[in-house]
Amino acid sequence: MYNTRGPLAFCNPLTLSRLGRPKDHTKLVREYDQRAEQSIVLRSAATAWADGVPWAEALHMAGVAQERAEAASARRDRVAGKGRGKQGGPRGKGRASADWHSQTAIAKAFHIGRNEAGAVQQLITAVPEDVKNALAAAVKRRGMVKFVGHEALARQIFSASYTNTSPGMDAWRDLLTNAPGDSRIASLLVERLVSDFDLAPEPLRKAPTYKETVTKHACCAAMLHFLGLLEAMCPGKEFPELRRQLMHQFHHGYLDTDLVHVLESAVPPADLKSVSAFRAVAVQIETQAQAEMDATQAEHARQVREATLAQITALVESDMKALRQRTPDHVLKAIATAKDLKYVKDRQTQGDNFVQTWMAEYCHCEMLDETLSCKGNNVLPNVLKFLGQFRGIAGTQYVLCLCDYTVLPANVDYVRDSVELLANLLASSSNNLGHLQLPLPQRSMASSTSVKHRRTVEDLLMKAKINADSVTALLFEKPADASASDKRSLTQTCLTCLFSGFDATSWTASRVLQECRMGPFPLLKVADFLGYENSRKGVPLHEGILDAFMDGMGFGETDRLVIVDLCPNRQAEFARAAVNKMIETEGKSCMRYVGLFRPEHADVKADLSGKIYSWWDSSSAAPAKRRTRDDVDLDAVAVPLQILSLQGSKPVWPSSLEDKFPAGTPEHAKLLLLNQEFLKEFPKPRALSQVGRQASSVSQLTQRLAAECDYSQDGEPLDLERCVDLATVPVAELKETVLAMVTGRPGKPSIMITAEYGLWIGNTRNVLEESSGVPWRLGSDKELIVVNKATLPLCELLRLKATEEGLVNVEVESHVVLPKPPTAAAADDAETQLDDDEALFGFRYDVAPTVSCKTSVFKPAVLSKEETETVRAVSLAALFSGNYDRLPRNKIATVAWEAVVLQPLKGCRASSVESVVTVSGTPPKIMPIKPKIYLTCSV
Repeated sequence: MYNTRGPLAFCNPLTLSRLGRPKDHTKLVREYDQRAEQSIVLRSAATAWADGVPWAEALHMAGVAQERAEAASARRDRVAGKGRGKQGGPRGKGRASADWHSQTAIAKAFHIGRNEAGAVQQLITAVPEDVKNALAAAVKRRGMVKFVGHEALARQIFSASYTNTSPGMDAWRDLLTNAPGDSRIASLLVERLVSDFDLAPEPLRKAPTYKETVTKHACCAAMLHFLGLLEAMCPGKEFPELRRQLMHQFHHGYLDTDLVHVLESAVPPADLKSVSAFRAVAVQIETQAQAEMDATQAEHARQVREATLAQITALVESDMKALRQRTPDHVLKAIATAKDLKYVKDRQTQGDNFVQTWMAEYCHCEMLDETLSCKGNNVLPNVLKFLGQFRGIAGTQYVLCLCDYTVLPANVDYVRDSVELLANLLASSSNNLGHLQLPLPQRSMASSTSVKHRRTVEDLLMKAKINADSVTALLFEKPADASASDKRSLTQTCLTCLFSGFDATSWTASRVLQECRMGPFPLLKVADFLGYENSRKGVPLHEGILDAFMDGMGFGETDRLVIVDLCPNRQAEFARAAVNKMIETEGKSCMRYVGLFRPEHADVKADLSGKIYSWWDSSSAAPAKRRTRDDVDLDAVAVPLQILSLQGSKPVWPSSLEDKFPAGTPEHAKLLLLNQEFLKEFPKPRALSQVGRQASSVSQLTQRLAAECDYSQDGEPLDLERCVDLATVPVAELKETVLAMVTGRPGKPSIMITAEYGLWIGNTRNVLEESSGVPWRLGSDKELIVVNKATLPLCELLRLKATEEGLVNVEVESHVVLPKPPTAAAADDAETQLDDDEALFGFRYDVAPTVSCKTSVFKPAVLSKEETETVRAVSLAALFSGNYDRLPRNKIATVAWEAVVLQPLKGCRASSVESVVTVSGTPPKIMPIKPKIYLTCSV
């Protein structure tokens, strides 16, 4: 009956059904007219507001229309004789001048509901003008009923200073507030309501509830916040297009879930990447920024290359000018020897690098600390890292874990850690197998102790869930010339272990698992022992064990067998065996080795490095052992070169310039042209042919350089062949208290030590042997040492190592080395001239013990007669602990140290002649093995 399609029908029009049916027809007409007037007023105001008239003016027009309606009613009353005209004026005046700031006054004046009155009050007093205009335009086209509810307008959502108080969004209160003078949130909310209305199907269109409107308000505020962050990140021309795309997604409601989640879970300002739609844009902007930064850096790099090229060009041209002006001059031919020495040093450094690279790839030695803890210092991660480098191979990786408990270590925690580490490795794959050598009974060990040691290992295996049901017998055979006192066992019980979680393994094809036995293998002769550990069986025997495990497996070229030595014996014989097998195949074996070495294994690691260096030294991959002589192999007068260098008498292009610029750059091409110009004027020296290099690397006796020992400064070494007479005293007449005595053997004198540390040599035969505990007390390089059963001064050994093996760096264990200047020779001295362009070069050193010299500590004690008969030389030499100054050093007798020369480990830094340098870790490492008493007479 009434038109209710206006933008804001704040009250519903009255219908005739609500009037009832009074008896007085005149009263019915009057009441109908009054209620109709109210409806007409409201409808008139709403229609005017929808046409663009401001709301206050629309209500004023409605009031005027109401007064006219009441005036018409008054005229009808006068006609009817009722005299109602006096009431029209006051009633119309009250409605037209209602209090727009009072929701109650508006509701009373216009007889509308609370929410409708609140909506009117907010629209007139609080809603910004641009928001009202936007609402008017939207309602005019879409109607009021299904567009927005009265409650949302009445509760100030579109008003200035409104704060969204949704639960869980307390941190965002400031950003969820309609700031005075800033109607962006309310305007965006109107746009969102318009989008939701237009996108919804017509049958499903309805006005959002107050709660939904509040949520949309929060989303609008968050959207504006993130758009601000995006504009700060991308202030360029791309932002308007990005904003348009994002607003399109927002109006379709795609971002509501992410925005609400961010408001409830994050704190301002949050991250653009927390919203899915902004994430891709942010990543794109960051990528573009990185590309611009890379371009800037590339430009800077180009400028640096240009400046560097200009500097190099100027230096090369300056050096070439100096080379053109030089005048060649003949100098001492000893300089050629110095060049030889430098070549040998460089070659040795190259060998050291080869050893380090080879060890890192084929033989990794993980050193444990003093506590022998396998849990600290990243022991397991380092082992897994070594194993991980083979995971990308085409074949299969097999791991053989070894634990040598022949002599159970005294450190129980170390044994427990090794078993736990074994369990971790076995649990990683069914291709991993464990080999444990159980403790063997020793002569000095009770049988109960032997059983206890074995039970300890078995209990640890059960606790670690290791299946050790497979028992393997390790069989030995003694050497044919073994003595009757050799009581070593000919069998040893071993366990082949799997993790309990695996039922089968690919190792079942191995001969060890097929036959449950290994050997018999020949035991090493006691005389060939490197030490005196009961766990030693010999390196060949351990090679046989490895061969037994590999037999039947059929390893392919792409397979890998990693030997993990978790508890090596004192001499790490499995490590030596694995290195021998890998060297035999020249690195083509599928075998790799990793061992957990205790601090006492430092010498073993040095031995392995020396073996690898010796193999490299005699291989064709090593450079020539001697520098090639040119026709014009003479040094020129010193030329102050700034960037070029001299090789002999010829200038060469520095190798450091070859990789100065990246290949393909203009600077690299220009540098190549400069190099060609240099080579055109100064050709390369003739290179050694491949045939000659291989031939020179085969012979071990090739002289690397010319050198000889010079004794003109401090005199000759002690002459061991001269004869003197010694005073003899019968043993029965000796009144000194004898601490210990070693009975001699054929060809060796007996030695006796008294309580006053007197050393007596008898007429029976014996040898004084000592493995460690007595420090090497050298005073100079003239001290006598014994190498390979031959006695010679230290300086002679250094000369031989430099000339024959190319080892020019020196290391003396627990000593400092002071180089002595070589004796200078005159340029025209004919005696210094040798054939083949060789010259003399000095090797002189003063050697002194360091403060940190480590020795074993023993207390002297008198030995019984039974103990004296079975005493070993180790115990005898230990009696001198703390009394080393009483060792004989005279013209009648002297102590010569039997030494072993280890092969290269690391390079040595050059030192001046005056400085005292502690050389550590540099080859050749000369380590004392045992002292020998040498008599300078005939007995």
